[in-house]
Amino acid sequence: MDKDTFLALCEELKQNGGLKSTTRVTVEEKVAIFLKTIGHANDFRDIAERFQHSTTTISKYFDKVLKVVVKLANKIIVPPNFDNVPDKIVGSRHDPYFKDCIGAIDGVHIDASVPTAEQIPYRGRKATTNQTVVCVCSFDMLFTFVVAGWEGTTNDARILSETVSNPDNKFPMPPRGTYYCLYINKSHVIIY
Repeated sequence: MDKDTFLALCEELKQNGGLKSTTRVTVEEKVAIFLKTIGHANDFRDIAERFQHSTTTISKYFDKVLKVVVKLANKIIVPPNFDNVPDKIVGSRHDPYFKDCIGAIDGVHIDASVPTAEQIPYRGRKATTNQTVVCVCSFDMLFTFVVAGWEGTTNDARILSETVSNPDNKFPMPPRGTYYCLYINKSHVIIY
């Protein structure tokens, strides 16, 4: 992430998320702690050494930034305006294959820390604990919907089916005549 993007993120978290500096830790340092932790899968001891704070301080500010980011997620991760087809697709040689397609859906396994008593459903093929995250992405490479927290052994199709059928999830159904492209169980599927 470049400096301007980082500072813009900090400003967004201050203005719209209510994140504030303290006498000992600035907003910029709190956000850096958060990004370093999630971006490099470092544990709090490594981060504490890097930023010269106690693990308690690191944990406290990581949690504060995480709560602000989660609070802002509904403002940041939103469906696009489906009226505009991205320039990358219009007129390209791939245009006929994606006519009326508004985005793609895919799942990914992400490592998860799970209490020992609850680990079995979260164990993946490589015996690590993980969760399945299913994302909807527009052709502009923007996340427009994310559902996370499912056990690592859960099939993408089940997650998608239950997510779409539950109105509380506010899944962005494609407008009439459009669809999402996805790849589940080694076959292409289209959701209208």
